[in-house]
Amino acid sequence: MLAELGLDPVAEANPMELRATQRQLVALASVLVRGPRLLLLDEPTRALDAAATATLIAAVDRRLDQGAAGLTITHDLGLATAIADRWVVLSAGRVLADGPAAAVAAEDDTLRRARLLPE
Repeated sequence: MLAELGLDPVAEANPMELRATQRQLVALASVLVRGPRLLLLDEPTRALDAAATATLIAAVDRRLDQGAAGLTITHDLGLATAIADRWVVLSAGRVLADGPAAAVAAEDDTLRRARLLPE
Protein backbone atom coordinates (compact mmCIF):
# COMPACT_ATOMS: atom_id res chain seq x y z
CA MET A 1 0.00 0.00 0.00
CA LEU A 2 2.87 2.36 0.81
CA ALA A 3 4.39 1.78 -2.62
CA GLU A 4 1.05 2.25 -4.39
CA LEU A 5 0.57 5.64 -2.75
CA GLY A 6 4.20 6.72 -3.10
CA LEU A 7 4.83 6.63 0.64
CA ASP A 8 7.79 4.22 0.67
CA PRO A 9 10.32 7.01 1.37
CA VAL A 10 8.49 7.97 4.58
CA ALA A 11 7.56 4.49 5.78
CA GLU A 12 9.58 4.82 8.98
CA ALA A 13 8.78 8.48 9.65
CA ASN A 14 6.69 9.73 12.53
CA PRO A 15 3.28 10.58 10.98
CA MET A 16 3.24 13.86 12.90
CA GLU A 17 6.37 14.94 11.02
CA LEU A 18 4.91 14.32 7.55
CA ARG A 19 3.74 17.04 5.17
CA ALA A 20 -0.04 17.55 4.94
CA THR A 21 -0.12 15.77 1.56
CA GLN A 22 1.67 12.75 2.99
CA ARG A 23 -0.60 12.64 6.05
CA GLN A 24 -3.66 12.67 3.78
CA LEU A 25 -2.24 9.76 1.76
CA VAL A 26 -1.38 7.85 4.96
CA ALA A 27 -5.01 8.25 6.04
CA LEU A 28 -6.16 6.89 2.67
CA ALA A 29 -3.69 3.99 2.93
CA SER A 30 -4.99 3.10 6.39
CA VAL A 31 -8.44 2.65 4.87
CA LEU A 32 -7.49 1.00 1.58
CA VAL A 33 -5.22 -1.60 3.21
CA ARG A 34 -8.33 -3.24 4.67
CA GLY A 35 -9.85 -3.77 1.20
CA PRO A 36 -13.19 -2.05 1.81
CA ARG A 37 -16.06 -2.77 -0.56
CA LEU A 38 -17.43 0.74 0.02
CA LEU A 39 -15.28 3.89 -0.06
CA LEU A 40 -16.72 6.96 1.66
CA LEU A 41 -14.47 9.92 0.92
CA ASP A 42 -15.07 13.40 2.32
CA GLU A 43 -13.01 16.08 0.54
CA PRO A 44 -10.22 13.58 -0.19
CA THR A 45 -8.13 16.02 -2.23
CA ARG A 46 -7.87 18.57 0.59
CA ALA A 47 -4.17 19.38 1.07
CA LEU A 48 -3.15 17.31 -1.97
CA ASP A 49 -0.99 18.64 -4.77
CA ALA A 50 -1.57 17.58 -8.38
CA ALA A 51 0.71 14.54 -8.17
CA ALA A 52 -0.89 13.28 -4.96
CA THR A 53 -4.35 13.87 -6.42
CA ALA A 54 -3.41 11.74 -9.44
CA THR A 55 -2.15 9.04 -7.07
CA LEU A 56 -5.43 9.14 -5.13
CA ILE A 57 -7.50 8.95 -8.32
CA ALA A 58 -5.51 5.95 -9.56
CA ALA A 59 -5.89 4.15 -6.22
CA VAL A 60 -9.63 4.80 -6.07
CA ASP A 61 -10.06 3.79 -9.73
CA ARG A 62 -8.32 0.47 -9.04
CA ARG A 63 -10.75 -0.26 -6.18
CA LEU A 64 -13.75 0.69 -8.30
CA ASP A 65 -12.48 -1.55 -11.13
CA GLN A 66 -12.25 -4.37 -8.57
CA GLY A 67 -15.93 -3.95 -7.70
CA ALA A 68 -15.87 -1.54 -4.79
CA ALA A 69 -18.48 1.20 -4.64
CA GLY A 70 -17.73 4.77 -3.70
CA LEU A 71 -19.37 7.91 -2.40
CA THR A 72 -17.31 11.08 -2.50
CA ILE A 73 -18.22 14.46 -1.08
CA THR A 74 -16.13 17.10 -2.84
CA HIS A 75 -15.94 20.60 -4.24
CA ASP A 76 -13.18 19.39 -6.59
CA LEU A 77 -14.82 19.13 -10.02
CA GLY A 78 -11.67 17.57 -11.47
CA LEU A 79 -11.86 14.73 -8.98
CA ALA A 80 -15.60 14.31 -9.47
CA THR A 81 -15.13 14.19 -13.23
CA ALA A 82 -12.34 11.63 -12.92
CA ILE A 83 -14.01 9.11 -10.61
CA ALA A 84 -17.78 9.58 -10.53
CA ASP A 85 -20.42 7.96 -12.72
CA ARG A 86 -23.22 9.90 -11.08
CA TRP A 87 -23.33 13.37 -9.56
CA VAL A 88 -25.73 14.74 -6.99
CA VAL A 89 -25.22 18.49 -6.65
CA LEU A 90 -26.39 19.99 -3.37
CA SER A 91 -26.73 23.58 -2.24
CA ALA A 92 -28.14 24.76 1.07
CA GLY A 93 -29.45 21.26 1.73
CA ARG A 94 -31.35 21.06 -1.56
CA VAL A 95 -30.68 18.79 -4.52
CA LEU A 96 -29.98 20.98 -7.55
CA ALA A 97 -29.14 18.13 -9.92
CA ASP A 98 -28.94 14.35 -9.88
CA GLY A 99 -27.95 12.17 -12.77
CA PRO A 100 -25.17 10.84 -14.97
CA ALA A 101 -21.94 12.73 -14.32
CA ALA A 102 -21.52 13.96 -17.90
CA ALA A 103 -25.06 15.31 -18.08
CA VAL A 104 -24.89 17.10 -14.73
CA ALA A 105 -21.38 18.44 -15.45
CA ALA A 106 -22.77 20.08 -18.59
CA GLU A 107 -25.30 22.07 -16.53
CA ASP A 108 -23.26 25.24 -16.06
CA ASP A 109 -26.18 27.16 -14.50
CA THR A 110 -26.68 24.44 -11.88
CA LEU A 111 -22.98 24.35 -11.04
CA ARG A 112 -22.88 28.15 -10.75
CA ARG A 113 -25.86 28.10 -8.35
CA ALA A 114 -23.99 25.53 -6.26
CA ARG A 115 -20.95 27.87 -6.37
CA LEU A 116 -18.84 25.24 -8.08
CA LEU A 117 -18.25 27.50 -11.08
CA PRO A 118 -17.66 31.25 -11.07
CA GLU A 119 -20.54 33.53 -11.99
